Formats: sequence, structure tokens, C-alpha cells
Amino acid sequence: MRRFFFGSAIILVGLLFSSIAFAVDDDHWTGPYFGIGAGDASGRAKSDAVSMATDSAAFILYAGYQKQFGRFVLGGESDFLPVQGLYGKTSIGCPASVCGGLPVQENYNVKTEWAVAVRINAGYAFDRLLPYVTIGYDWGQAKVKVTVPAFGVGDSETHGQQGIVFGGGLKYAVSDHWLAGVEYIRAENHVSGISGGYAPTNLFLGVLHYRF
Repeated sequence: MRRFFFGSAIILVGLLFSSIAFAVDDDHWTGPYFGIGAGDASGRAKSDAVSMATDSAAFILYAGYQKQFGRFVLGGESDFLPVQGLYGKTSIGCPASVCGGLPVQENYNVKTEWAVAVRINAGYAFDRLLPYVTIGYDWGQAKVKVTVPAFGVGDSETHGQQGIVFGGGLKYAVSDHWLAGVEYIRAENHVSGISGGYAPTNLFLGVLHYRF
């Protein structure tokens, strides 16, 4: 998926230089839009006790509005990641306070269940091509499961997570209504109810929007 992301980015950069050479003042960007995004999400889930890599496919639903002012394009956007499924797992030695000092393993599994974000986008249009930056805030929910296989016991808890999101991307106006592109988002999520809970995530996405 990341090869597709970077390959698409190279194509869009080529379109950028073409657009610079043949730029016109048509408005290809103003209006409300809905869309989808798909790609890869990876990062880490950390606490004071454990750290693990996370990785999964990502699927996003978009809704937003943008307005073109000459070459500048400003807009607001809301994203929803249903059942994101950002998985991670690891094992550590079971703490003495839990397992009485016995040499057994404690397994951790984490899964991001959903997330929603609100973002502001700002870009500079080269006719049909729009490079842009974005910043906002997101909220979500993660489930953490801890098991001690040697004892056949375990427990799971649900925790909220939230933090700043930022990134950028390139979009191309394929027609007056259809917009396609690539996007990178960094989510700096902090997890509530877990000491040192921190779950930074990188999303590499291909996007397709319909503008009304």
C-alpha cells in the first residue's frame, strides 16, 4: 500500500509541474464534498509498562467544505474511521505483584476501535492540482486486553484516546466533481486511564472525493 502511495505522489508531482506551466484561474475546488480514503496505518502503543508496534489497513469517510480565493484554498473537514482495527501485540515478563515472581509471560493486545477527527486544510491551487497542509484534533476509542496464558486468566478494558493530528497531501481535480489524491496524516494520540499511555500513528492514504 505504501508503494502505491508514493507512486501516486510521484505522478501528482508531475501533474503539479504541468499545472504550473499551464495554470489558469478556473475554480475547481469550491464547494462541499464527501469521500473515502484507504491505505495503511502504523505506529506504536506505549505505556509506562510496555511498548508495541501497531499496524493495519485503514478506511476513512470524509465530509467537508472548501473555498477557493484566487489560488488559495481554505476548508474544514471531518473524518470518521469506523472499526479502524489498528492492532498491536507483545509479551513481557509478568510483574511479581501479579504473578508472585513466577517466570511466566503476560501478553498485551491493543486494538483501536474507532476514531473521528476535525481538521482545517489550507492549500495553493495550480489549476487542477492542489497541494495542501492540514491540522486538527481527533478522538477515539481503544481496547486493551491483558492475558496470562500460564494461569488461563485475562481482562480487557476500553480507553479513550485523543490528540493533535497534522499532515498534508496532494489532490487532483479529475473532473468538475471528482477529486483524487494522496494524503499523509500524523496522529499524536494520548490514551486516558493508562499511565504514560501514548499511541502515535502514521496514516498513508489514497483518497477519492465527490464535490457538489
